[in-house]
Amino acid sequence: MNTHETRPILVGVDGSPSAGRALAWAVADAERRGRRLHILHALEIPPYDLPLLGAPGVADSLREGAMRVLADAERAARAQAPDVEVTAKLVEAHAVHALCDRSAGVLETVVGHRGRGGFAEMLLGSVGLGVAEGSESPVVVVRGGEGRSSGRSGDGEVAVGLALDGDDAALEFAFAEAAARGASVRTVHAALGPRLAVDAMRQNADEERLLWALLEAHAPLRKRFPDVPVTESVVWDDPVTAMVDASRTADLVVVGRRHRPGPVWRALGSVGHGTVRHAACPVAVVPATA
Repeated sequence: MNTHETRPILVGVDGSPSAGRALAWAVADAERRGRRLHILHALEIPPYDLPLLGAPGVADSLREGAMRVLADAERAARAQAPDVEVTAKLVEAHAVHALCDRSAGVLETVVGHRGRGGFAEMLLGSVGLGVAEGSESPVVVVRGGEGRSSGRSGDGEVAVGLALDGDDAALEFAFAEAAARGASVRTVHAALGPRLAVDAMRQNADEERLLWALLEAHAPLRKRFPDVPVTESVVWDDPVTAMVDASRTADLVVVGRRHRPGPVWRALGSVGHGTVRHAACPVAVVPATA
């Protein structure tokens, strides 16, 4: 049996409303794809030299609260999809490390856009951004409206940013997700620079050339997924704006990620970082295969 076809979906929860939406999305995707679901709650116990934490029973109380969060998530998952096999685990570690350490053995990791950290988390870099930067498997950061982010099946659209750099990981993820949910794929290639009337003839020629390149890029996947409708679009704007605009009508936006050492914004890449920050729907960040 192909182990790739049996890998579970991993979802991180922390009891926040954002994590609840991520859980609902992950359960729906596990049901669509026929996968197991593994729920993870990471508890980071602060150092004991901080005030109050040295008092007897404080750590045990934190663990009890964490177990309640995990139990509530497990019950919600089973209620939403009784046929999905669900497991759950509490890990004493930072959430980013706990999820990234387990990312190699899963189909995808699902996280909420905002956790318990609130405004401070947004300033310092959210768990979602940290996992999207460091995961070895695709990461879905669930954000946007309740109906869209729930991940229900139906006629919809998966928009994927295509850089035409020869790496098909993001494109393959988009086709597989669209096939599972009965949706179409829209490939988006952003051509930098404004569209000027004086250059209309040249830009029309460039657009035609780029559209042919997009067709060639996803030709093998059209053969693998013949029932998935595909449209191609060349957008004369920067990639972040193009993907954020696409997110307003899409059920899921997919972007690639190449490894870049350095801080999160650089490692994730400006396109991935900007899309995760500003998209109106869930965003899948897919690491490159090379």
